[in-house]
Amino acid sequence: MYFFRYIITTVFDILAWLIIIRALISWLAPDIYHPNWRNLLRIIYKFTEPIMRPIREYLPTVGWGLDFSPLIALLLLRILRSFILKMLYYLALDLGI
Repeated sequence: MYFFRYIITTVFDILAWLIIIRALISWLAPDIYHPNWRNLLRIIYKFTEPIMRPIREYLPTVGWGLDFSPLIALLLLRILRSFILKMLYYLALDLGI
């Protein structure tokens, strides 16, 4: 059970850090034509876009172009992680592990 908890926590932590890095990169506006930046951005967007796109569709951007979807995504990831860990805990109790 501890192994599954560790894996789930690690995956959710990595996703949270990728979302934070994506938000910071959007503020820095790096040179997207540089091959190193392009590869890094491609990897970050590949993992975070499936999470961010649905949130952005329902959440309009606020004036001045502020995007609160990273904050909402982090909150939803935290809630989902907590829910999955609690379900894993109760499943372990039911199985007697």
